Amino acid sequence: MEIKKITLSEKYPNAILTAFLPYSRNTNSDGILICPGGGYENVCDGHEGENVAVAFAARGFRTFVLNYSVKKDAKFPTPLIEASLAMAYIKKNAKEYGVNPERVFVMGFSAGGHLAASLGTLWHKDYVKSALPEMSYGENRPFGMILSYPVLSYFPETHIGTFRNAVGDEPNEENTKEMSLDLHVDGEHTVPAF
Repeated sequence: MEIKKITLSEKYPNAILTAFLPYSRNTNSDGILICPGGGYENVCDGHEGENVAVAFAARGFRTFVLNYSVKKDAKFPTPLIEASLAMAYIKKNAKEYGVNPERVFVMGFSAGGHLAASLGTLWHKDYVKSALPEMSYGENRPFGMILSYPVLSYFPETHIGTFRNAVGDEPNEENTKEMSLDLHVDGEHTVPAF
């Protein structure tokens, strides 16, 4: 298996993909963009990243683990823009990596589940388009999302730290509404979820 680090953008230097690729790339396999958790405080890329990527790669998937902005750099929508860059990169380079560009999933754990669900529900938002004008409409849209113990809604008793890191200050009604993804599910834009 080849492991390759990919820097996605000079403007977003924290957005780094690690690709886990079988040596044979002559297939048209499903791809998975993996977003490890860490409360937007850090990226737990071991047990929620590399281990998961290797397990899926052993089953024929082409897997990509996203390192994204955390702490002071995590102010929303920066991680969503970085995940959009990653999804678009995988699709644009699908042939090189042996990926079917029509079947690239996003998977996330905890705060990474929030990021994955953000990509699956908010990929079409104007603030994403304006941050990435070079990206074609839908190029960042995943085929589906796999959410493992995701943070989906704002509950101050349990998710205050995640939301503080993601909004850059104290959560308020406006920013918690935008980041509570259950409020953004719709039949037109939201991708299927497991």
